[in-house]
Amino acid sequence: MHGDRVRTERGGHRDRLVTDPARVPPAGLPGLDPRWSRIVEAPDFTGITRSWHLLDTHAQSEPGDEVPALTVLCVHGNPTWSYLWRSLLASAPRNMRIIAVDQLDMGFSDRTGVLRRLANRVDDLCSLTDALAITGPVVTVAHDWGGPISLGWALRHRDELRGVVLLNTAVHQPSGSPAPSIIRVVRSKPLLRLNTCWTDIFVRGTTGMSRSFLSARRMPKDVAAAFAAPYRSASRRQAIGDFVADIPLESGHPSSAALDAIAAGVRGLGTVPALLLWGPNDPVFSDRYLADFMDRLPHADVHRYERSAHLVIEDAPNLVSDLLSWLADRTGADSPSPTLAPGLGTDREGTTHVRETTLLHSLMAARIARPDAVALAEMSTRGSGTRITWQALGDRVDQLAAGLRAMGIERGDRVSVLIPPGADLIAVVYACWAIGASVVIADTGLGIAGIRRAIRGARPRHVIGVPAGLVLARTLAIPGQRISSRSLARIAEQGASRGALAELPNADSEAVVVFTSGATGPAKGVVYRHRQVAATVDLLREHYGLTEADSLVAAFAPWAVLGPALGITSVIPAMDVTKPRTLTASALSQAVSSVNGTVLWASPAALANVIATEGRLSAA
Repeated sequence: MHGDRVRTERGGHRDRLVTDPARVPPAGLPGLDPRWSRIVEAPDFTGITRSWHLLDTHAQSEPGDEVPALTVLCVHGNPTWSYLWRSLLASAPRNMRIIAVDQLDMGFSDRTGVLRRLANRVDDLCSLTDALAITGPVVTVAHDWGGPISLGWALRHRDELRGVVLLNTAVHQPSGSPAPSIIRVVRSKPLLRLNTCWTDIFVRGTTGMSRSFLSARRMPKDVAAAFAAPYRSASRRQAIGDFVADIPLESGHPSSAALDAIAAGVRGLGTVPALLLWGPNDPVFSDRYLADFMDRLPHADVHRYERSAHLVIEDAPNLVSDLLSWLADRTGADSPSPTLAPGLGTDREGTTHVRETTLLHSLMAARIARPDAVALAEMSTRGSGTRITWQALGDRVDQLAAGLRAMGIERGDRVSVLIPPGADLIAVVYACWAIGASVVIADTGLGIAGIRRAIRGARPRHVIGVPAGLVLARTLAIPGQRISSRSLARIAEQGASRGALAELPNADSEAVVVFTSGATGPAKGVVYRHRQVAATVDLLREHYGLTEADSLVAAFAPWAVLGPALGITSVIPAMDVTKPRTLTASALSQAVSSVNGTVLWASPAALANVIATEGRLSAA
């Protein structure tokens, strides 16, 4: 029967067949609405009809009810069950159907007594969705070893597939790196059944990883008990051990070929929206597995939740809202919140629209329309400064883009830029955007440890910085090719002989990775695409009524970069833009006078110091 076997459990002086049909969970589990539970029958990979327990937001639907705009198929890993997805079901809008399965022999689904390998579980899931008559559009969401199973399903259902979402999982063991030590210990033959079946060590250990070693907060006891509810006896834990044993860590393993095929197939999902939601403190699926997915899905959106671990959906309070916003953005399904995802806007009729331009268009247009006008002024402490025209800035960007491309910076690469705000920073950022690369910007206010965590988490392939920045990158073991800002003139000269790049990035290209302040916990990286930042620029231009006659005084670091994107002249005062209190009234006055400034962007701290130094200006 296709490798089928019947498992027996030693029970005193006799063996007994381990089978048990699906059932609904006990009442009272925290956060679990009993109306979601249903039992569904479908043939498994052997052809035998089995009973599945699953959670379904539309379990109570009647014939003639509105058909959901999107189905989200959630697949748990080992040793959890559909309970993992309860907060997603509770938060989903009505026109989004969330189905969370209990895999066979797991959760509250049928205990079949059959050994199920990876390929078998993919077959089982496909059979279940056939029985449910799911026809699409579908987004798969999966965690742990549910990841490969969901991806196996996705590769067989490309016509229905609208996206893939993965939480702390893997499809490949990166070469040169050992398997996680926890898995190697648990999977060892002398300990496998003891840890996974005969005792509940593996179940309790999994929920114990949630926050317990990361902060004072532990997973609530009633929630941990709910995760353990389906696995009260050794007979109900047999598949937990089977799952661990089915991890193909050695050559010739029965599931190696299936996993390799799925891993290879993932590279073919380049046109399918993808989202990677990761807890970096996972002792099993560490950042090396995230990096592998980023290599296989270079277009994927990525969100790392600092201080979160293996059960990232339990540890990160914002994960579900982030996921639902992403689904609304990428699939058009309604978000439960009236707040639109970054990069979206609404017209007067409330119709959602997306800007289809990049941050380079205003710079290019100004170079053509006003080549000799000042694009950027950079003041010095002596009052005079550097003035760069739109033509010169555009040429510099073209030349640097061609030169950096020749040095190996490619479309889709991330580039950490460790250059203070100024002309060099602006030219490098726009050159990276012209290539199709994105820039990683970490504020010095994060501190050394924060910068290290932030930049390493973003996994840049290149670092461009001033000498002190490159020393910092080396000290902090930040990966990537290192390029000194002192070599920019030479790189631009070499690029000038190559000509401008023929193809610009599209609106969905990743533009920048920035980080939250870290005021409420570790700084979190946020990825913005060209269309998202461009939509913000458009909104600001419209709100303030900016025209080419305006000039921006950029005393706040982000605005030093966004001035060219607005298509207006900008000036950087004689100050350390990363230290707002270095802005004086005299420096502000000189900056405003130099370009006839009409708009000022500065922090409250900077403005406070302007007021504090106003007396010196009057005396002058």
